[in-house]
Amino acid sequence: MKQVLHIFRKDTRRFWVEILALVTALSLYAVLYPSRWNYSPEAMHSQYLNLLLPQILVPAACWLLIARVIHAESLVGDRQWWLTRPYERTKLLAAKAVFIVAWIYAPFVIAEAVILKEAGLSPLAHFAGWFPLLAIASAYGVLPLTAIAAMTVNFARMTLVLFGVVIVWIGGTSLASIPRGGYESRVPDEHTLLVVLVVIAGALLVLFIQFATRRVGVAGAVAVATAALATGTAMLLTATRESRIDLRYPAASATGTAPVQVAFAGGSVNFAGDSRTIRSERQDKVYIEVPVMFFGVAEGSAVEVDDVKATIDGPSRGMHWTTPWWASNILRVLPGQHLQHVEFMLDREQYERFKSLPVTLHLTLAVTELRAGGDTTAVLSGGDFAVNGFGVCTGRWLYRFPASIPCRSSELGRPPLTRVSTAWTRTDEPGAYVPPGPITAEAWADTNYYERELFLRLLPVWPGGLSLSPHSAYGELSSTRGLELAPGAPMHFTQYTVTGRTQVSLMRPNFQLPSESR
Repeated sequence: MKQVLHIFRKDTRRFWVEILALVTALSLYAVLYPSRWNYSPEAMHSQYLNLLLPQILVPAACWLLIARVIHAESLVGDRQWWLTRPYERTKLLAAKAVFIVAWIYAPFVIAEAVILKEAGLSPLAHFAGWFPLLAIASAYGVLPLTAIAAMTVNFARMTLVLFGVVIVWIGGTSLASIPRGGYESRVPDEHTLLVVLVVIAGALLVLFIQFATRRVGVAGAVAVATAALATGTAMLLTATRESRIDLRYPAASATGTAPVQVAFAGGSVNFAGDSRTIRSERQDKVYIEVPVMFFGVAEGSAVEVDDVKATIDGPSRGMHWTTPWWASNILRVLPGQHLQHVEFMLDREQYERFKSLPVTLHLTLAVTELRAGGDTTAVLSGGDFAVNGFGVCTGRWLYRFPASIPCRSSELGRPPLTRVSTAWTRTDEPGAYVPPGPITAEAWADTNYYERELFLRLLPVWPGGLSLSPHSAYGELSSTRGLELAPGAPMHFTQYTVTGRTQVSLMRPNFQLPSESR
């Protein structure tokens, strides 16, 4: 232990400038990050730095510090001066680990905790959430950088190797993340952390080999195998997405009564997105929306449509085509009858094939069943107000129409899907007409329970918002004249937990795809 502390103190004294650079970058990150939820004009000026710091400056400072401390006792070659010292390699490895924990992980955790505290959130409220966050930080930066430094002789050589690794990583990530036919999914995938675990295990093995044997060839082979295994794992997860969605969402006949009933409704079939046939980002796709009636949701429950799969059968034998699962527009349905427009995506080639024919359309919806749980009441304030079990919201920016209430929650323990309701207050504005009866506002909080990109989970606070339009017994109002969301109004936050997932299907014969001439 004495030798470990000796090496640690020596490295701390020697590399205090590099330590200061990393601490400064993290401090700026902690100071500027609140601009993500402080939407004042002054705070918006720091948005560019706010994005630049966590993505470039902090990783660059971390890279410099790791390179310097590992290369201080280079493990490549046999002419290093440190080899003449009585350093035990296990203790050398322990000393470097203590240095990285003390001067990289600890400042990073402190910066994240400061940001959470500044947001009005407790850093210890979701203690278990720190482990996946640190695992992602390790796999995305710390451990790969340390492993590369251990296999190179100096900073210049490490830079060249790192450049090649980044190129390979970008190519592998792009290859592994390409969904089938360009169809993305909103279905949560708990397996994405497998790639993180593969990278962590491989990097730790490389470090063990280098510090124990200094056989750079063997360590390099393990590093290449780790990269290949991580890429292969990601590609396998993408390739098996369809079958895993089918397993995750069994057919309603296999699960009993469907949580929602669906039927095609009357009305025209249109191109989605302001009647545009092709969206600018997908020139080879056609987006169709059809009116669907949702009903039969049990009281106290809700359903959300996650993905949609479409099957088209033409009048002739062999004219059959099925889309992969695809992330449709967000649809959430409460008890009662609700007319919604379900959107599905076709390849341009298939659209041209079927557009002039009467076809049979089968739609299959991947549905998540939600059950209302805890209900929390908070009082709307002109400033920040905490919502137990949800996060922190603010009434400082209530735009005229629709009213917007920014909220923020902890990325360490995101709240479940939440429905927010409140009531508008009438004002004495001259000439304003407000229908009789209560005027309410309801919205789903933008704190989605499905997975976001892993990198985004390094950001400790996730800003969302509530868009609260006024509703009366006669429908949604087109303006807020004569109304206000006054401070002191009670707001109800109802959280919904996932109770099941299933598929529901519907069929429409003699279906005609919309014509581009419309």
